[in-house]
Amino acid sequence: LENQKQKSTSYNVGLRATFPDNMFPEWMRRVLDPKSVNASFGQSESTFQNVQGDTFTNSDRRRGIGGQGQVLRAMFGNNAPTVGVQYFEPNKYDKQISGNVNIPVGEGNLDLSAKREMNEGRDNSESFKAGLNYPVGVGNISAEGEFYRDPETGQNENRGMVRYRIPI
Repeated sequence: LENQKQKSTSYNVGLRATFPDNMFPEWMRRVLDPKSVNASFGQSESTFQNVQGDTFTNSDRRRGIGGQGQVLRAMFGNNAPTVGVQYFEPNKYDKQISGNVNIPVGEGNLDLSAKREMNEGRDNSESFKAGLNYPVGVGNISAEGEFYRDPETGQNENRGMVRYRIPI
């Protein structure tokens, strides 16, 4: 165990900017009213020396970028949908892209989202979700469903849920 050594270094940096209302010109906000953007970057490196004196080095990085904003305000006014898009690389070999849409429906909202994972050297996966939240009586009813393809088994999984919440 005398020759065994290990050294690791890593860092992660993230930045998120949230835009105040009316920051962009009205002609732009009628089609796309940006609400926030984000970016992140991280890197790690480790070196290991075993008891025989053999040295192994491993390095990796992660990065991502995304944003959120309200779209088609000229058509829907304050009830315009809000969309979000994210691109993320958790390591050198995998990539994820996801998006979501929140659509006001009366006093409630409809949420739709999708995610695709592109993996190097193994199967990809994707998932789709839909959810509805709506006030009913003194409470709120929520329903959601999800379709997911498991990359390990290749099987499709479907999940669903309905609940009614009453504030106490």
